[in-house]
Amino acid sequence: MSERVRHIAEQARQLTPDEQADLFYLLLVMMHAAPPDLGEDWEEEIERRAAEIDRAEVVLQDFDEAVRSLRARL
Repeated sequence: MSERVRHIAEQARQLTPDEQADLFYLLLVMMHAAPPDLGEDWEEEIERRAAEIDRAEVVLQDFDEAVRSLRARL
């Protein structure tokens, strides 16, 4: 790990949990700007889950609501 990354990580530790979550999300978005090649197994899983959603077989939760729920458990 470079000194630059260590410095950024130390700054990130000083953020509030909400700010850390925002930073984490931004880093994920930056790393996955182009869809990665997930492999055949994941592609099938994605298709299966999308079909479940289309058939209304699962209950979806808003992202912000899911994050609040997870944080409440911590």
